[in-house]
Amino acid sequence: KKGDQSVSHVLARIKSISDSLLSIGETTSPQEKLDALLDGLPTEYESLVTLVNNKLEWFEFDDVESFLLY
Repeated sequence: KKGDQSVSHVLARIKSISDSLLSIGETTSPQEKLDALLDGLPTEYESLVTLVNNKLEWFEFDDVESFLLY
């Protein structure tokens, strides 16, 4: 449920799902991971979600993850 999980929990869940899919031969694109991250962030990150969604250049998942963790 959006807003109930910490950023680190959301990131860990995305990594876990991505790894599980990879183990059965399916890959997740960086855009799919970024979409999952933005959808799962707590509500206090709404301004970041808006910024990323409205930016003309695409942000990479790793860029947003680094920003959130540091």
